[in-house]
Amino acid sequence: MSSQASFLKHSPAEKRRVLEAHRAGRADWLTVAANNGISRSMAYRIANSGRVDDLPRGGARAGSVKVTQEVKDTLESYLNDNCTYTMET
Repeated sequence: MSSQASFLKHSPAEKRRVLEAHRAGRADWLTVAANNGISRSMAYRIANSGRVDDLPRGGARAGSVKVTQEVKDTLESYLNDNCTYTMET
């Protein structure tokens, strides 16, 4: 058994079927969700957000990045000007 919990991922096509049924005003849109193996709470989440694709997970947030691209470009230009620079702490 893996150390991380495995979650059942629903395909965008399954989510799209639920969203289209909801947007069409069908009274049985929750039945469409159940037939596609999507829980009631997930069906409501899809209907409220209107999104069928998963959002990207992880990565660095802009507020916590300490070295921006501008700083990297400046350091690279310093090294290109004089390659004998060394980093000291």
